[in-house]
Amino acid sequence: MRAALLLLGLAAMALGGCVSRPDLIAACDVTVRFGSYGAGADHVVAERVATVARTDHGVRKVTRRPWGREGELDLCVMAKSAELAPGVFERLRPLIPTKGKAGPISILGPNGAHIEIAGPQPGAL
Repeated sequence: MRAALLLLGLAAMALGGCVSRPDLIAACDVTVRFGSYGAGADHVVAERVATVARTDHGVRKVTRRPWGREGELDLCVMAKSAELAPGVFERLRPLIPTKGKAGPISILGPNGAHIEIAGPQPGAL
């Protein structure tokens, strides 16, 4: 009996460390991903996209999610409703340049909509 209680207590402690964090795992309606080839991400474009997204009438929340050692990040854009998400994607899409100056940029939207652009070739920076 004592062993069973100990095992149950250990299991509860392990699960306590695995509590989900919705702010970290929530799906984004639109994700703009800024990568790097070794010289950092394009923070000028990232800031422009974040500023426009924050003022967009269809956007509820914009979250900056750093993920790399060279300033790589995702902008997670949450629409006010699922119906508004495609319009948010379409309004942010023109802000993505046809070629990245610092690294690759991609924008992922609802229903599989996406655009990926390459940055300068590695070594050409």
